[in-house]
Amino acid sequence: MSAPGDNNSDNSTNGEYRANRWSNPSGDAANQGAGYPSFGAQPQPGPGAYPTAPDGGANQDSFFSALFDFSFTRYATPSIIKFAYALGFAFIALLWVGYVLFALIAPASEFGVGGFVLGLFGVVILTIGMLFMLMSLRMMLEFYLSNIRIAQSAQSIDQRLLERPGGQTGRY
Repeated sequence: MSAPGDNNSDNSTNGEYRANRWSNPSGDAANQGAGYPSFGAQPQPGPGAYPTAPDGGANQDSFFSALFDFSFTRYATPSIIKFAYALGFAFIALLWVGYVLFALIAPASEFGVGGFVLGLFGVVILTIGMLFMLMSLRMMLEFYLSNIRIAQSAQSIDQRLLERPGGQTGRY
């Protein structure tokens, strides 16, 4: 029996199975794994050899200092994102309340009970639409934040590479 990649067709005659082309044909335990390509072990640095992650890469400044940083040396998105989500949530909630009041009052005054039922149907549709708007806002803000975090991680990697002996990053 032969495995894919084996060039020896005599495996089935002696009852020996070779797992792949790097397997040990003799099968003795002392020489087990001798046919595999060797990968030398790299020495690992001890504890504390790596710099600690700088707080997720984000400068935890206040909202207003990040907002009015005209030098653009820091990313403002991590500081502003919570405020932007709260503001968007409040705006969507106010829109929902206004539309619900309009959907219940306007048709009921125009069409009576039938208009009120139509207004209830409108409230359900509006609620689904507003939840979709809130989900879209959340996904958009998370997309912005993830882009900033990727950029901060790349900067952190570049900084660590520059701090290495030799100080050159080279080409990857």
